[in-house]
Amino acid sequence: MVEKEADKAIRFLSYISEDRLKTIVSTIKDHRTKLILEVLYETGCTVKELVSLKPSNIKAQAIVFASKEKKISEKLYRELLEFIVLGQVGFDKFLFSTKDKPLSPKRIEQLCKEIEPTLSPKVLKDSFVINNLESEKDFEYNVFSRQDVLEKISFSGNVKLQLITHMLLEGEDLEKILTIKVNDALLEKYEFLKKQILREHNHRSEFLFSSRATPLTRRRIEQSFSDIGLKSKDIERILLLETILQKANSISKEDKEWYDKCINDRCIVVRRSGFVEVYRW
Repeated sequence: MVEKEADKAIRFLSYISEDRLKTIVSTIKDHRTKLILEVLYETGCTVKELVSLKPSNIKAQAIVFASKEKKISEKLYRELLEFIVLGQVGFDKFLFSTKDKPLSPKRIEQLCKEIEPTLSPKVLKDSFVINNLESEKDFEYNVFSRQDVLEKISFSGNVKLQLITHMLLEGEDLEKILTIKVNDALLEKYEFLKKQILREHNHRSEFLFSSRATPLTRRRIEQSFSDIGLKSKDIERILLLETILQKANSISKEDKEWYDKCINDRCIVVRRSGFVEVYRW
């Protein structure tokens, strides 16, 4: 079922506003710690990328990481140059180090927690993604509502497709649906549509969704969906979005205000199986 898989795979992105970060940074006396927070927030880099930085990675308004180059503000660029010059950090030395050894990822985590218990590199990275959504997102989906899908299906006049859609909206797998036999107990709640299919198609196969004696193929069903501007994936995303919205009700108090705004704006951003996904509906 989509819902069970989603529960395991989905992580909501945390968020801290730029104004809130400025307030936090203004209370920090240690220059190095300030820069660490600002680099994480402005670039969205990982902790491993952060601790491996050297002065040679700093360019005019950009930081070069192994994966890609990330733009930074002119203000942060000047602060980094000042830190390098005043700290006499050698060109090939680690930028954030102790006794010529880079700070450990664990130490970076500790520094964040010491400043504020809810602060972490993950929060700063997530905030970067949200602030740069248009350029940084991996996948974006426009999700139909249940009502939209049901209306499209009802106007199609395709009874088989109507029943398949209802079953998909109940969370059933399409491959399983296509091999359902006429006397399957799963069909009891759809008795009216089942009888209509049997009556309209002069049914002789043991499979309800069949062409002659064999089940219809996924390709055939996808073509039927395509004829009315849909895909079976659209229905899977409806279920996934519903699960996401249910999970949003149980997130932490710190993130609640942000996700209430997201829901009002009809746009949810999550990280699923390592990828950032954006759902608009």
